Amino acid sequence: RRRNIPYMIYSGNSFVHRAEVNDMMAYFVGVFFGKHHMNERISPKKTWEGFFGGWILGGGSTIAFGLICSACGFPLLPGVLDLPHWYLIVLGGLLLPVLGDLGDLSFSIIKRHYNFKDFGFILGPHGGVLDRVDSSIFCLVGFSAFLSIVISIMEIAH
Repeated sequence: RRRNIPYMIYSGNSFVHRAEVNDMMAYFVGVFFGKHHMNERISPKKTWEGFFGGWILGGGSTIAFGLICSACGFPLLPGVLDLPHWYLIVLGGLLLPVLGDLGDLSFSIIKRHYNFKDFGFILGPHGGVLDRVDSSIFCLVGFSAFLSIVISIMEIAH
């Protein structure tokens, strides 16, 4: 179990970085095709079209990233997130966009509750650093839990 820790950090960072791709895809799909708002009270600009667009495009790019890395001999987590276990890459790729959106909405609820527009001003129009990494925080925690559960199940099975 200990030997997998560096790979867990590598694969977690690689997959969590994909949360940013989900955010970008959801933003562009929402801007161009968004008509149905999710919850205007919590996050006025989030649409269902953006959510599903981010899930499909962000999840698809995450799955492609994981499979391509594995096919080129650089599995994200050898013995767990590799080509023989391609279904775990797909499951992780479909899970991450949902976790990212939950993180984004959770932090939006906190901002609305305390009447903040942004969590800071360091990044100009993007707000503070927390505004940029809110979805990544949820993805990192959720994906780490996912990997821990999968590795535990695989160890029990052997």
